[in-house]
Amino acid sequence: MEDKLFIISIFVTFLCLCVNAEEDCPTPLGNNGTCVILNACEPLKRLAEKRDHEALRKYSCGFAGIDPMVCCPPNDGKCTTVEGEEGICTELKNCDRMQKAFSNAIYKGDNMDYIKRAKCIPAKPTNTLTVCCKQETPKPISSKIKQCTLSATPPAHDSNCCGFESTSDVRIIGGNATSLDQFPWVAMIDYEREGLRCGGSLISGKYVLTAAHCLIGNKRVDLKAISVRLGEYNTTNPGHDCIEVAGGGVDCTDGAVTVEIESYVVHEDFDPSQVFRYHDIALIRLKETVNYTDFIRPICLPTSDFTLSAKADLQLWVSGWGIFDQSKELSTVKLYGVLPYVQFETCQNRFSINSRQSLLGSQICVGGEVDKDVCNGDSGGPLMIMTEKLRYDLAGVISFGSNSCGLENFPSIYTKVYDYLDWIQANMKP
Repeated sequence: MEDKLFIISIFVTFLCLCVNAEEDCPTPLGNNGTCVILNACEPLKRLAEKRDHEALRKYSCGFAGIDPMVCCPPNDGKCTTVEGEEGICTELKNCDRMQKAFSNAIYKGDNMDYIKRAKCIPAKPTNTLTVCCKQETPKPISSKIKQCTLSATPPAHDSNCCGFESTSDVRIIGGNATSLDQFPWVAMIDYEREGLRCGGSLISGKYVLTAAHCLIGNKRVDLKAISVRLGEYNTTNPGHDCIEVAGGGVDCTDGAVTVEIESYVVHEDFDPSQVFRYHDIALIRLKETVNYTDFIRPICLPTSDFTLSAKADLQLWVSGWGIFDQSKELSTVKLYGVLPYVQFETCQNRFSINSRQSLLGSQICVGGEVDKDVCNGDSGGPLMIMTEKLRYDLAGVISFGSNSCGLENFPSIYTKVYDYLDWIQANMKP
């Protein structure tokens, strides 16, 4: 009875008109819909379950007795974009154009209204954000241009050969699956022993930056990292990874590339027995120079310390294949998350242990949101900051956090890459 009263209350601002079922009506998006009882409209029943008053009011078309009626949209996934073009309702990660708008909204905070107006109801239920995306024919992978040549030296910022995704013209606890070519610098480290997992970031054609604790364990035991996987998406698939894209097409990767590790260097001041993992950074040198593709690209090293001018609402990006929910299972697909920057002083108070130990200025705090965090298996992966040119810089290396992952007001700790630029440069060779 309480649920029925709630549903009725949604429509009290409308005239109590009785209408005939199955009449045609226009939806708020301009599509042809059918006026039916709310319980007969699967797409809008989900809005009722979420108690989305505002959205439901827009679909009202009267009452049948005491039962509210709604203009039920066709359940075929078709929709009209913000620009008035024919589109399809799809997950945000499948729509390059909207990915760009969403990225800008997070970085600048000035496009969220556009994102809200683009929201739509998909043909099939999903727990992720869905937007109306213009239908476009996906370009075959072979037609994409690969214009950069990599070497052992990290690319310069102005070369446009680092920090850009091929779609930039466009788990992580509580994370979302990435697009196939999203964050193409994220690497996975493979070990002799099964069950170990760490990430890293490709910074040149020969080097991957990761966390020191991903290479040596307690008492400086070698963890036997043997190779690095690049261009990976779905770890359960040995070949090309493919996903459906807006418009009904399919996009596929070139397949993951596994490169043996030639050598590695762990920061000389790293002590694996320390609770706070000071200087948790290491360089992996690959046996072969990798090629620049849509799915394998380096991220830019930072040129400035973003923490000196970080705004209170700054958001940063993380990505990896770590534990993605409270089931404590490692993710099989590459995930990403967007987390808030936490001022150093605030974080310091959270991590102090009887005032005897504290964080270093070369460490960054990010996160502190419920069920949204990096977790086991993400270590060594990138903390990324997006510039105004939609280029990503490597802000940090995932180091450690709460054992529970995703605790409120308990951020995770990252090694600040900017403070180790000289160390990185000194330990790289041609």
